[in-house]
Amino acid sequence: MSPITKLNKYMKLAGGWDIARRYFVLNGFDGILTIFGIVLGMYLEEIDSPELILASGISASIAIGISGFWIAFLTEEAEQAKEKKELEETLLADLDESMFSRAARVAAFVNSFVDGLSPFMFGIIGLTPFILARFDLLAMETAYTISFVVSGFLLFIIGMFLGSLSKQSMIMFGVKALTAGFVVTLLIIITGGSP
Repeated sequence: MSPITKLNKYMKLAGGWDIARRYFVLNGFDGILTIFGIVLGMYLEEIDSPELILASGISASIAIGISGFWIAFLTEEAEQAKEKKELEETLLADLDESMFSRAARVAAFVNSFVDGLSPFMFGIIGLTPFILARFDLLAMETAYTISFVVSGFLLFIIGMFLGSLSKQSMIMFGVKALTAGFVVTLLIIITGGSP
């Protein structure tokens, strides 16, 4: 059996793919909004240094990625241990070396990896214009504009994906997700994010 086939088997057995999909969307959303908030604050303070934005944004992306991985792993480990114990009590058997236990461990790691990778990945996408600005391939004003547009687009796409999953209006879900960006903008301005 190939490693991919085995991984798929374990993930299906542990119900891992559904959890991984939820983690990817939830934490991707967190990553986008975190970077959007940082970039918006920098814009309102008229920061003209791509290096400063990248340092702040990449640091935040790393932190939220590690946070996502760590807490997801601990949560998954605890949940899987609880389920295993309940199953052992029902079956009156030790499941330590069972396929169920192996599947649970694999699913916990994969879900944690997705949980950590998702906000980091989406955050870096939002920072890409400033990487180009750092090498004088984009003007800072253009980099800000592109970053805001990309962040809004990603929020909308995530909303549409959720709408598709729920078999409801993809556009409506896209708008609902995009609204979070407007709420962040409003709150940053209200709380003193402007000069």
